[in-house]
Amino acid sequence: ITQQQYARERAAFGLRMLEGIDLEQLSLESQLDLRTMCAQSIDYCLRQHWIEFADNRLRLTHQGVMFADAVAAEFLG
Repeated sequence: ITQQQYARERAAFGLRMLEGIDLEQLSLESQLDLRTMCAQSIDYCLRQHWIEFADNRLRLTHQGVMFADAVAAEFLG
């Protein structure tokens, strides 16, 4: 898979974890900036209150847990 596919899949499935994903670590692993690459998806999910930033991590909100599949689809899209 490409680096971009790797980063997107890692984000989509990492967000399902309670601690979310470490954006800095993902950038080091994929050599891509997820904030730039997935800016539209991040913005959309933030507006829906499905995700939040916390200590350089991106994670599901309490409400977002109920929409985890939709969040994953946004990042895989």
